[in-house]
Amino acid sequence: MVVESTAAFCEEELAPLDARGDSDGCTWVDETTVRTPPGYKEAYGLYRQAGWPALSFPQEHGGQGFPLSLSLIHAELIAGACWTWGMFPGLSKGAVNTLLLHGSPELKKVQAAAGGGLTVLAELVCGAATGTMCLTEPGCGSDLGQVRTRAVKLGDKSQQGAGPRPSPALGESGETPSTGRGDEKGRSGSSAGGGGSELPVYELTGSKLFISCGEHDLGSGQIYHCVLARLPDAPPAAASPKGTRGLSLFLVPKLWRGPGIATGAVPNGVTCSRLEQKMGCHGSPTCQLEFNGARGWLIGAENKGMGHMFTFINTSRVGTALQGVAAAEVAFQNSLWYAKERMSMRGVGGAREPERIADPIIHHPQVRHMLLFMKAVSEGGRSLCFECAQLADLMRDSQMEAELEELQGEWAKGRAARQRAEELDERLSFLTPILKGFLTEVGKEAADMGIQVYGGHGYIKDNRAEQVYRDVRIAPVWEGTTQIQGLDFLGRKILRQRLKPLVHHLGKVAGQCLPYLVSRHGSLRRHARSLLAHALEWQWLTMRVAARALLKDREAVAVAADPYLMYAGHVSLASHWLKMEAAALEKMEGTGAPGSLSAEFYATKVSTSAFVFEYLLPRTRGLRRAILADPTVIQEIDKDNFSFDHAR
Repeated sequence: MVVESTAAFCEEELAPLDARGDSDGCTWVDETTVRTPPGYKEAYGLYRQAGWPALSFPQEHGGQGFPLSLSLIHAELIAGACWTWGMFPGLSKGAVNTLLLHGSPELKKVQAAAGGGLTVLAELVCGAATGTMCLTEPGCGSDLGQVRTRAVKLGDKSQQGAGPRPSPALGESGETPSTGRGDEKGRSGSSAGGGGSELPVYELTGSKLFISCGEHDLGSGQIYHCVLARLPDAPPAAASPKGTRGLSLFLVPKLWRGPGIATGAVPNGVTCSRLEQKMGCHGSPTCQLEFNGARGWLIGAENKGMGHMFTFINTSRVGTALQGVAAAEVAFQNSLWYAKERMSMRGVGGAREPERIADPIIHHPQVRHMLLFMKAVSEGGRSLCFECAQLADLMRDSQMEAELEELQGEWAKGRAARQRAEELDERLSFLTPILKGFLTEVGKEAADMGIQVYGGHGYIKDNRAEQVYRDVRIAPVWEGTTQIQGLDFLGRKILRQRLKPLVHHLGKVAGQCLPYLVSRHGSLRRHARSLLAHALEWQWLTMRVAARALLKDREAVAVAADPYLMYAGHVSLASHWLKMEAAALEKMEGTGAPGSLSAEFYATKVSTSAFVFEYLLPRTRGLRRAILADPTVIQEIDKDNFSFDHAR
């Protein structure tokens, strides 16, 4: 029911907005007002009315408690219909997850500025408010050690109401907000600033750059910014602009309410100084935000903000992987229709449809290659993302089991459940760079092929093939570039942990292959042998890179990281296609659970798997060579000798 209803919402409401969002874009009106494209606001109202924002969040905070995997299916449908619209609720998920995992009990009880008894957390869960992630700054980029935004704790810690004075338009009655207790889910008995809970209030000052959805007109108008900033008493090693250990994370609302404000709220010193003019994603505003003594609360512990922010970052990275999958899917759908209708020349093997003036281009092998690539990436990438969603569900179940066992005094069972949760979290951490780095790169490539299938017509705006590419081009850049993902994956996730996560992962891949080595299906045997050989080679390549690192050749690791990540991605994609091939063969033979789809559907799965193993997995040959290449070739040219006529 959820999937069908989401599909209907996407087809009827969101898909028609995609082209309009691209053509009209967002409009900066003033420093506190940004207009989204026509129809975005109305669609968001319908989205909230249907209860979609709360789909997978805990019921105690106003959520519906559905599995995270269902939420990911829901998100992918939205991403394919109108990616830029989906960014607004998508970013809010990251803010909610960050508060759920790292917010103090007092912060979770802070009452929303809009009143009505809703907590800040519940206001985000229900979609009345939205969230953002504020990391980078002018001149900072991905190097967050250069963050200069400052936070200072105010002397009056008791109330949010120590905030700005109300404007005359809102009135001044001298009244304080009600402290009466609510009795509905997601409501709190706290007053506007935490109900006398001594929740500290901080003032933040600084600029943040490239803030997606940082100002807009959706929802109630409230936006909660998760902001990285430095405290004056940050540890000495991190007090300088270098280093991230002294960063803390704060929740800063756009609107603030406190004593002296009868109703509504006042601006909280957060302004939008500009919107970026971008290559794509025109339907979502990319803002430069100014924090001018803006007030907010600490999320988690002081000087631990970078670790807390990774909850938000990893949520966004999985969402960005979905962007790559959605781009491949949309490019495939658009190209398939065109390839079936566009007639040009005859097939090299003779006429395929002689009754027509020419053959449809879908008969040409080069066009089929591009269509199969798009299909393989979208369906295989979807499987990769859904695997991670299932792992997240299992992790959340283990965490809940641990809490229940500990409440009942079953400490040993509680520790075992927490251990399972930690292991699942480590596995998710291992897979996330593959999803984000690999799927965005091949999603971008699929979108490029979508233009190529159209030929010259793909370069024309009316056909919208070029919009798919422009919108997805940012995916390998934001939330950490592909190159940063590679460094994180090879350096931090594998080498720093002495290959433990890799050995665990490859053990699972080998376990997947072994039963198929004796299959009576020749293709399944061949593909299982190929995948197993690649898994063994993956481990061998890692040991070769590790040996270089032990010899203090750290730059060799950096040079190898990018092709290494792509190698991991191709092997991971093939492993999922092997699973799908085996399942399809079972359905075709009638040995698996009854299938509701046609025999042709399952046969096509088998054929697409063959394409992956024959045409995509062999890309690892070039990647293997790049991983083992001499790194001095990259480093030997002096920086002044790259050009002799400019940039000197």
